[in-house]
Amino acid sequence: MGEPTRREFLGQVGRATLASGALASGAWASSAAAFGGLTAGQLAARPTHGSAGDRLELLRFVRETPLDAIVPAAVARLRAGLPLAELAAATLLAGLEDIRPRPVGFHFHCVLQLPAIGSVAAALPPAEQPLPFLFALQVYKQSQAAMATRSPWSLPPPPKVLPAAARAGAELAAALDEFDLEAADAAVTALHRTAPPDVVLAALLPFTLRDFADVGHHPIFGTAAFRLLDLLGWQHAEPLLRALVHGFVLAGRTDTLAPHVASRGLARRLLAERPALAAPSPYPLAPRGSLAPPLPGTPALPPAGELPPFSRAALGESSGNALAAMSALLRALPPELALQHGFAAAERVALELLLENPKLLSVHAATSIRALRELAARSTDRELQFTALFQAASWCPLWRKAFGGPHGDEAAASLDALARDAAALPPTSPSASTASNSSRASRAAELLADHGRVERRALSVALLRALDDARGDPQAVDAYRAAARALLVAKGREAHDWKFFAVIDEGAAADVHAGRPADPLPLVALTAYLRSSRDPDYGPTAEARAALAGS
Repeated sequence: MGEPTRREFLGQVGRATLASGALASGAWASSAAAFGGLTAGQLAARPTHGSAGDRLELLRFVRETPLDAIVPAAVARLRAGLPLAELAAATLLAGLEDIRPRPVGFHFHCVLQLPAIGSVAAALPPAEQPLPFLFALQVYKQSQAAMATRSPWSLPPPPKVLPAAARAGAELAAALDEFDLEAADAAVTALHRTAPPDVVLAALLPFTLRDFADVGHHPIFGTAAFRLLDLLGWQHAEPLLRALVHGFVLAGRTDTLAPHVASRGLARRLLAERPALAAPSPYPLAPRGSLAPPLPGTPALPPAGELPPFSRAALGESSGNALAAMSALLRALPPELALQHGFAAAERVALELLLENPKLLSVHAATSIRALRELAARSTDRELQFTALFQAASWCPLWRKAFGGPHGDEAAASLDALARDAAALPPTSPSASTASNSSRASRAAELLADHGRVERRALSVALLRALDDARGDPQAVDAYRAAARALLVAKGREAHDWKFFAVIDEGAAADVHAGRPADPLPLVALTAYLRSSRDPDYGPTAEARAALAGS
């Protein structure tokens, strides 16, 4: 496929390009709960009639159709009336059955990517919404094939001997502390079957944020699991919760647990020294993602003002330095702002680490810190919330080391430097191709069409100026997000493309939902990992688009 011109690229943004609107099924919503939960025991029984038989037949289709035939076969089912949500649920359950959740590497990303897939799909024109889910199906089939040739694995049947309901929570905590897989599997199965969701959540939350293993994938897995349960229903949680526990335990006891001890101890000391931090805040720690909008009546978060630095320079080379820097920042803040501004500072450092070294591994600082923030938002336990924040801080030097240390011009990777360079540019104005529009809404999107054609940092500075000039115009942000989303859908070729985009896009969406201007700096940081406009369209997605269009 030839490189698109700027006009062709802009023409693709914001309109459906698939011929059949009949395939539109809306966002991946809670209707997927109708798919039902399929345990290993049910799979072994394989009923052949009724709704259970239909669901198992769909799961067999997903698991047994060859990789090279899955897209046209899935499109044929969608055309015949299969709800998109059910295809998504079958993809999830197949991933849980067939893909070992440890190490949490490329293979298991067929599960970890699904919340981002759903988030992106929900923002697409209806006729394009199947494309992300067909991409997800492809990723699952690729993971399945890799597992089959390298290390075949299947989620074992649920344990038959379970602890009593009254002891399940305590036994789960003890088993996870001891990395006892058999006991943890039995305990989480019992807890799921006998306890309400909030009790299950409270039991698992502390373990989602304790381990830096695999550059911070534990909180990513925890957040993905809880989001998926929000979508699919907790009554169908057993395979997902069991896979989560398997992933935590199979990691084993390593030195990646050490920062958690320091983070939890510092959180306790901070709360003891500043009791006001333990009080309910008028600014709830709602994640900047899709879990929940701000509560009604929540006052607008004031600007941070001049704060002690929590920056790459303050981190040094140790987690201890990072914890000290974050602690100093929190002590200088009003109590009601501490968590919000603390996470914002850590997220800013994560983006700068990515700008320093824009490679696949580097996206994990941003995705893990957002996951820690979302996990903290699910709890009302202040100690757990501050522990999550201190984990985000203490992991920053570990990420920098894992990424290979700083690369290139460190000053150029500073968000402050980007902002200064953007402010030095003349104000943007509509270009000739967008002059007929009533606003500058297309200007940033037009600039994004140059991604891959011009030097990355120069493009970032120009984009930041354009978005800054249009801060009061929500159309500008929406047009830019749509342009970036179009690049992602057409050219994204692995799970991290989708996961990183969703982190940034959901933050912008939450800002818009709350009635405040979206922060342009994270939106501009998308260019550090977004595929180039010069890259060819991803083959399986192009195939899916053609199949949906009937060509």
